[in-house]
Amino acid sequence: MQSSPTDTSHPAPAAQQATFFSGRVLLALHDAEERQQLLHWLQQAGLQVDAVDNGHAAVESLMAEDYGLALLATQLPGMDGVAAMELLTAAGCFTPMLALTAGDTPDDETQRCRGAGCVDVLAWPLDAPRLLAAVERHLHLAQPELSDDELMERELQALLAEFRRTLPSRLAEIESAWRGGDMERLYRLTHTLKGGAGSFGHPEITHICAGMEQAMRDSDAPALQRSCTELRAAVQATARH
Repeated sequence: MQSSPTDTSHPAPAAQQATFFSGRVLLALHDAEERQQLLHWLQQAGLQVDAVDNGHAAVESLMAEDYGLALLATQLPGMDGVAAMELLTAAGCFTPMLALTAGDTPDDETQRCRGAGCVDVLAWPLDAPRLLAAVERHLHLAQPELSDDELMERELQALLAEFRRTLPSRLAEIESAWRGGDMERLYRLTHTLKGGAGSFGHPEITHICAGMEQAMRDSDAPALQRSCTELRAAVQATARH
């Protein structure tokens, strides 16, 4: 592949404006000058880039490491880029692969690239704007590492969502125990719900459950019935939010 003459001593304007990119990219390109040119543009865009010069090294890297995107020339020594993409696709590699082809590549070769599993085909000569536009379309960014506080918050939100999801079934169990006159089970279910509602920010449900417990201790059937009705309304209101 031959690139158009480009001065790489200064980053292209598009590369200067693309510093919002983050992630890790594999670049597989045999020609040293072309490889250095693309490496420069990608790094100027804020990306971490690993560069290799042959197909075997590209396959080994993509099978061993996590990348957000791979750019593979179709003409590589040892194993050409298309064969490498076919092997990676068959092996279950999920990294998006972008093929770099010569400018005079025939249509059937382009179709072969797509059939091998690549997500896009770029033909030389390349410039920074076109390269970075393709990167933006296909780059899969790794999830950022979370702090302990962020992980705890995520876990709490998951627990809260699970609590709200199970509220209807909890209500059904409580109503079943109440209709069946199983006061021991009703007290246990109500007490458990009272604690969960208090932990997950539902004081209205906690208050109702406390009233139900008191009504059971007082053997006050009318008060218990009123509380059960209030509990159903509170659960339904929570489900709507």
